[in-house]
Amino acid sequence: MNQSSQHTVENSTEITTLQNENRQLQLTILSLRKELESLNFNQQKIVQEAVAETDNEIRELRNTIQELRNQLERAEFECDARNQNSLLDASNEIAQLQGTVQTLRAELERREVE
Repeated sequence: MNQSSQHTVENSTEITTLQNENRQLQLTILSLRKELESLNFNQQKIVQEAVAETDNEIRELRNTIQELRNQLERAEFECDARNQNSLLDASNEIAQLQGTVQTLRAELERREVE
């Protein structure tokens, strides 16, 4: 075999090797690209789930806050009503006691006059 044909065979073998290596690299690139896309998809899914979970938690907290406000308003209303009833009872008792005092004074004055 002469040097030129040996060179051609070596070049051909080198080209084949480079082509095989190129194919392998392209397959590796495709595989890595698919893996990256899958990771991006999974990451987006995790973020969306976290956002949905946070939205649900916020909604539940808002509902809880509203319910607590309602309970507080009812408690304030009941407290105000009890206070009003207490004031009314106290006013009635004062009026009764004043009536009793007047009656007793009148009775005392009548006895003194007799």
